Amino acid sequence: MKKRASTHIPSLSLVFFLCLYAAGCSKINLFDLDPDRFAGICSDSAISYENEIAPIFSSQGCTSSGCHGSGTSSGAINGGLNLDPSDGEGAESNTDIIAKIESDYIDSGDISSSLILTKPLDEAAGGVSHLPPAIFDSTSDTNYQKILCWAIQNFEETTLTADLCKLSTDLIPQFSTQGCTTCHDSMPMGNDLDLTQSSSALRTDLLGRTGVVVSGDADASSLVDPESRVSGHPNIADLDTEYTEFVECWINVGAPDN
Repeated sequence: MKKRASTHIPSLSLVFFLCLYAAGCSKINLFDLDPDRFAGICSDSAISYENEIAPIFSSQGCTSSGCHGSGTSSGAINGGLNLDPSDGEGAESNTDIIAKIESDYIDSGDISSSLILTKPLDEAAGGVSHLPPAIFDSTSDTNYQKILCWAIQNFEETTLTADLCKLSTDLIPQFSTQGCTTCHDSMPMGNDLDLTQSSSALRTDLLGRTGVVVSGDADASSLVDPESRVSGHPNIADLDTEYTEFVECWINVGAPDN
């Protein structure tokens, strides 16, 4: 994930999207986990590429014929980048466009240095050479900042810390919200697991159950997705993304007693 205006934005590398797994980069939406961290930088709501970012490029002429519009997916001059998901015949999907941007135009370690931001930015303001001329005179341009915040929201990486996801105040309430405690309470119907215990007792219980919580490895922990990872677990409604994010976060920072 992260979108509020600031007068000088480049060096937002301390803002937040996460590499969680050794095998690859899995991004948790820190707008859900810790929205207060984005005060003064970006708004708390998700930014839509199709509805908010693509219209910026279109209004500035970036998606005109011969540039980054229809039929550009194989072009060499423009990097094969089509920025318009509504380009009619042969149009790429929103997902394809975002994947192309992430692959070739994003520096996840330093979002403000990403080509999706530096190519449309005037060189005097820190941009890079690009034809036609830059569409943003400075980093304080509101449209530049919206693209920046969209990129932070979707691609930026940072260090995951325990203060972002606490068992006591973040995860335990999710067990109730998701309906888990209907079965897993003080008189549990499922595996004698009581999810209403105090945080310290619950942590000890979860870590003591094989494969339920594997400290530091959410991929190996059935608590993340019990329906698909626990044999015989009853079908449940799709778990909210927020639940998954908090569970993965807490497990990957070492399942602390917090």
